[in-house]
Amino acid sequence: MGRLSGALRCVKYLLLTFNLVFLLVGSAVLAIGLWMRFNSEIKEFKLEKDELELFFMGSDL
Repeated sequence: MGRLSGALRCVKYLLLTFNLVFLLVGSAVLAIGLWMRFNSEIKEFKLEKDELELFFMGSDL
């Protein structure tokens, strides 16, 4: 089984592509979450707007 057949090669590259996409999206979500947690402008905005309490609940953990 030294060489992969056409279908297995396609599956291999599709899996690689989806893994890279999920890595990039997950990194972006993490970066935005950290930015919202530690950015002083977001904290000031949060203190001014009480109706956004549920939106920012995760940033106070």
